Amino acid sequence: MEFKPFYNMKPLSEADREKAGNQKIPKLTELLELAQKEKKSVIFDLNAPAPRHFHRSLCVRHVVSVILDSKIEQHLIFWLPGFDREYVRKRAPGFQQVGQLFSIERLIKENISRINVDHKRLFYSGLRKVEYKAVNININLYIVNEPWLFSLAWCSSIHSVTTDNIQVLNEINHPYFFMTPSYYKFMWILMDCVSAVFIVAIFYFHWWRESQKEKLLQSTGIHTGKSEA
Repeated sequence: MEFKPFYNMKPLSEADREKAGNQKIPKLTELLELAQKEKKSVIFDLNAPAPRHFHRSLCVRHVVSVILDSKIEQHLIFWLPGFDREYVRKRAPGFQQVGQLFSIERLIKENISRINVDHKRLFYSGLRKVEYKAVNININLYIVNEPWLFSLAWCSSIHSVTTDNIQVLNEINHPYFFMTPSYYKFMWILMDCVSAVFIVAIFYFHWWRESQKEKLLQSTGIHTGKSEA
């Protein structure tokens, strides 16, 4: 292995290197068998074959047939490809249809119950998650590799995530908080109170300084008047 497949991955031992060298990419049937055994959901991108390939126009139907022949429970399949979706609905009505970040109206019209969203677009671009949740559209977030980002998705009630760092995220059994929610609330209220006191103190200081100036001017005026008399 010349390149690390995972970010911040620790160096492999000789035994692990030998084990990884003997591994192979599983077939779709093998992946489906494992998913059925472990009751895990399956989501994947589907790239069509080359233009002149004899399966190019029928690749979706061929993949659907392979999935159905595997006897995996249909609800475990998150169907992402948009091509030939109506055929997929009729042939495999139990598949969970996954859409892109379209308008809510379009998703409802197409009967999409889940969307697949880049985490950058969700958290950094101000996507209003509440609106999608209000119409029972779940969100799958990709690609989430960092524990802090996984914690953010967890606290945002994101239904599922796609990751290349499963060996790390699998060890997280609670969100990583720099502050507990109760402590954060306490600090929030405390800072509001401190800010209010600070603002009042500034106004009071300016009022006191102006009043002292007026008293000084009045005192100077009185002394000047007595001298002239």
